[in-house]
Amino acid sequence: MKVNAVKFNEYASVVVSAGYDRSLRAWDCRSHSTEPIQSLTHFQTVSVCLTKSEILAGTIDGTVRTFDIRIGRELSDDLGQPVNCISMSNDANGILASCLDSTLRLLDRSTGELLQEYKGHTSKYFSGSKWNAHVTSGSEDGFIFFWDLVDSSVVSSFKAYASVVSKTHFGIKKVREGEVFVIERNERFSKTLNPGVHFLIPFVDEIAFVHSLGETIVKIHRQHNVTNGGITKVTDCTMMVKIFDAKLASHWSKDPFENITELTCAMLHDVIKQLTSKMYEETEFYLGSAHSREKQCRQ
Repeated sequence: MKVNAVKFNEYASVVVSAGYDRSLRAWDCRSHSTEPIQSLTHFQTVSVCLTKSEILAGTIDGTVRTFDIRIGRELSDDLGQPVNCISMSNDANGILASCLDSTLRLLDRSTGELLQEYKGHTSKYFSGSKWNAHVTSGSEDGFIFFWDLVDSSVVSSFKAYASVVSKTHFGIKKVREGEVFVIERNERFSKTLNPGVHFLIPFVDEIAFVHSLGETIVKIHRQHNVTNGGITKVTDCTMMVKIFDAKLASHWSKDPFENITELTCAMLHDVIKQLTSKMYEETEFYLGSAHSREKQCRQ
């Protein structure tokens, strides 16, 4: 028997399978039993999503069915076109259905209201879609499309394969505490990512720079400074550097720490020169005064 789709629940204790025999079956992974713990029939499912207590099924007859296991209730949203892929939002409030009329439909799960439609790709037999801030889908002509979630405009599309693109996935990137990522899109600044989990568009969004938000110790090696009196002063120091604006730190210079070090060395040289010059002038003044007093005493 052909299996169209399988999906684990959140804890990987139950797996749901959709068969070509128009059945939807749930299996207990912990008991290793070959008998399903629940079976639903009379519709052909090609895509499955799970919540803690619900099974969502996209079916060939053009409906998205929701089965509440706890209370035994079934809800059905009729889209009028065969559904071959469904994808649920992170908060489980929305469902994106890919239909074989080359249209992606975004539904409100609580009301069944059609929120938005996304078009431009080709989907007559295959399709796979994902969504968050953007909607992405493969196309049968080898293209991958990205739409804006709100206004459904095509953000980007590119030729990825010579044949059908049957499935797409978002790039998930986790930013650790104390770091900030600078993202470029089409070789231009796009946004900064603060600590947390973020979704990036593959091949479009690029992590250009990674900066630490904490203080960084920069060691300045020994510098030789020659005073006005011809005396060589050897100095070294350590400075603390902290980045407050990741965008400016990334695009102001390729290596901001190197530039800051050079500026600090130049400032240090000027300060030492001014101090030693003043000390030299005071020393000359005192030496001149002492010489004058000595000369007067001898007279």
